[in-house]
Amino acid sequence: GAASGAATLWADCYAMMFSNGVMRASTLKGLIIHSADDIENAGPDYRTGWGLMNIAAGCEQIRRHAMYPETVLMREDSLSDTNGADTVSFAWTNGGPIRATLCWTDPAGMPLAGLDNPALALVNDLDLRVIDPDGVTNCPFVLDPAAPAAVATNGNNIRDNVEQVYVAMPPTAGQYSVTVSCANSIVSGEQRYSLVGGGIALFPRITHSPMENTSSTSGPYTVSADIVAAHELDAGSVCVLWNTNGSTIAFNTNVMTLVTNSTFTAELPGFDFGTVISYFITASTTNGLTASSPPNAPLSMHSFAVVGSLSLIVSGSPDAHGTAYPAYGMNYWPSGNVVHAWADLYDVVSADQRYRCKGWVGL
Repeated sequence: GAASGAATLWADCYAMMFSNGVMRASTLKGLIIHSADDIENAGPDYRTGWGLMNIAAGCEQIRRHAMYPETVLMREDSLSDTNGADTVSFAWTNGGPIRATLCWTDPAGMPLAGLDNPALALVNDLDLRVIDPDGVTNCPFVLDPAAPAAVATNGNNIRDNVEQVYVAMPPTAGQYSVTVSCANSIVSGEQRYSLVGGGIALFPRITHSPMENTSSTSGPYTVSADIVAAHELDAGSVCVLWNTNGSTIAFNTNVMTLVTNSTFTAELPGFDFGTVISYFITASTTNGLTASSPPNAPLSMHSFAVVGSLSLIVSGSPDAHGTAYPAYGMNYWPSGNVVHAWADLYDVVSADQRYRCKGWVGL
């Protein structure tokens, strides 16, 4: 049906984003539940379950997980007798409700007699909790089989191998913690689980290789960065802020231009020898999340200098074979820059000889 087709689509999406990776069954189940649109009673209920499957929301969860794989967006882990609890933290900055969904494939238990037997049957009873910055613990939904029409409450779920904590109105911004633990000793030595999270503050991610010293006084100096974000970037917010006096207060601002899917560049003017240019990069999303490179800018900043060049002669002994970098001959290198030197393995097929670079000697 439609649900199985959507699940297959998500599996294909995951494989495409993670080099043919495969989700655990518990991860796929948790994703279906986590991204569903709630209907009728708030939370799960015996009539409508967890709601209606939302295909787009599940795809978006996978996409964001690919961008931020280290977060709690989608996490696969395990508990054991030597590791009875896991805790992960995330930032929340007034970005809507918080939702965490825990799912695991429980070992087979003892069969229960009769139809719809409400007796407890979990083998490994995992517990999910979300703790806010003030230390308040939020518990998962709980249903009462003795009152099947009742709205779900919050408490200690000892019945299901799916638990979900939903905080509709988090009280304060800051660091929240998600804890997964086991109420009993782990049967079979290990219990794998899957955790899906939402409401996490996903700041723009800036990848930048700091500028190296240059011997050019004419410029321009091109600053480049790869910037991705879960939310839309705010127009004009991707900037290079720079100065030549080392101030941490006053800066010139150059808006960066998008040149590929995620690569932004900006050009700084040329300066005289001896000038040190300090700079940092910043980007903001339309929902108000800002990141910078370096992360604690402007307290710390990237910098490069306009310097004279040093002569660098590259030769080979006993002969110059193959391709080398820097190239054989005279090279001019900005003072203070690291030289990443290399030479190709060189084969002379006709002479059945092979030359390998054994090392570099500075004179």
